[in-house]
Amino acid sequence: MEDTTCSELLRKAGGFAAALDDAGVDSGDVVLIFLNYHPDMAACYLGVKLTGAIPSFMPCPSVKLHPERYWPAHLMLLQHIRPKATVTDAAQAGQMKQHGLADAASCFIDVDAIEATDELFAPRPVDPSRIALLQHSSGTTGLKKEMALSHEAILNQVRACARTIDLKDDDTIVNWLLLYHDMGLITSLIMPMMLGRTVVQMDPFQWTVRPAMLFDAIAKYDGRFTWLPNFAFEHLCRTTGRMEPTADLSGVRAFINCSEPCKMETFGRFADTFAGWGVRPDQLQSCYALAENVFAVSQTPLGRKPKGVPAQSGEGPPIASVGKLIPGVELSIMDQDDRPLGDGQIGEIAIRGDSLFKEYFMLADLTSKRIKNEYFFTRDMGFLRDGELFILERGDDLIIVNGRNHYGHDLEALVNEVEGLKPGRCTAFGLFNHTLGSEEVVIVAERAPDAEVKDLKRTIKERIFDEADLVIRDAHIVDLNWLVKTSSGKVSREGNKAKYLSKTEKPVHDG
Repeated sequence: MEDTTCSELLRKAGGFAAALDDAGVDSGDVVLIFLNYHPDMAACYLGVKLTGAIPSFMPCPSVKLHPERYWPAHLMLLQHIRPKATVTDAAQAGQMKQHGLADAASCFIDVDAIEATDELFAPRPVDPSRIALLQHSSGTTGLKKEMALSHEAILNQVRACARTIDLKDDDTIVNWLLLYHDMGLITSLIMPMMLGRTVVQMDPFQWTVRPAMLFDAIAKYDGRFTWLPNFAFEHLCRTTGRMEPTADLSGVRAFINCSEPCKMETFGRFADTFAGWGVRPDQLQSCYALAENVFAVSQTPLGRKPKGVPAQSGEGPPIASVGKLIPGVELSIMDQDDRPLGDGQIGEIAIRGDSLFKEYFMLADLTSKRIKNEYFFTRDMGFLRDGELFILERGDDLIIVNGRNHYGHDLEALVNEVEGLKPGRCTAFGLFNHTLGSEEVVIVAERAPDAEVKDLKRTIKERIFDEADLVIRDAHIVDLNWLVKTSSGKVSREGNKAKYLSKTEKPVHDG
């Protein structure tokens, strides 16, 4: 790892600002940053800010994303955003030119051609209410929409988040997350940059292959905070959990579970697996976050184990609290008619406050549909109890079968326990059956090499029937790497639903 001081960062940022200025970039222009992990990502971001322009980190295609689908989607997006410049490397610039994005990208600035400068680039003044950056949502082939975040919203969020977790002057943040999504961008770039905290940035692709490097970095740099989605906790248990302890993790103030539904059973497994490494249950915390709110909406208090309440059905593992609202956020649980519900009642989560985004960038109709009476309607379902928030599921996960609610992640958890399948590589979604007048559930799962398809279909159907009292429409078994992922690395329900339908000419009742 390379050490970079604040003064070195500013010198390199000045080089980026000068290059952007030479390219005609001015206040209010959009600059896209198409980079995989690169040591100058922070300097590039800061350089864009020095010019008064609007940065937006973009994902580069991985081996899971087919370029013939990926780049055309971005072409439409770039034509919508109309960036003034695009910062990237030679390899990505070549791909973008090959797929017809050269004109839409405006002009390319080679990240590897930028040199640090001793000449101070005077920051251009900006109105705090103006757009500071564009934060995009996940997508299987590119970006669905861009959240326009103001300077004051970001400042309010950083202050509230740091206050909630009591971020101290000597706290070091350790991060493997990608910077083009809000969890990595806010917690591990913007917050430490604004507050002058030390951050350790790792290559996320290297971390996936060698997860133990997170613990190594925590031990080496005395890491106090790290944010992980739920799957990362499980990934660490499956891989690093088999190793003998090589690091002391007792000094970590919080491993914060965010981005995906937080599972109490995952916390229990993580605490048990890494007890010999110094992990305690009170270090494991959870957070509810939305890019539309810059990042955090709620956070569990540090120093105690998050609360869990029984599942609404009375069966299954408890539901984890995601804590109390951070300062500046108001939240209401709404019914189907947008009326507030009482304590313990389930409904759609709606939020408002001083960190809320300004708009979906140049999408006025979509913005007006999601923001009503100053409340942003999240489409996520949950409830409040004694001031703490509980998330049942994100909006696209609910499947209603004959009047009964099923959640995709619960069905996927059952499927993941079936031997012969690749762990974590399955998805559950609903398809509407017009004859029945209700949705039916489809499971798509990747098999391990040499596993028998017919046996897996039968086992999946039997397990879901036994555990969830549900007859599913199809257990569709596929080979490794068939499933589509979002740009943030999650298995995409919508993307895989579309792919499943494209491969199935008519309704299928396999097995």
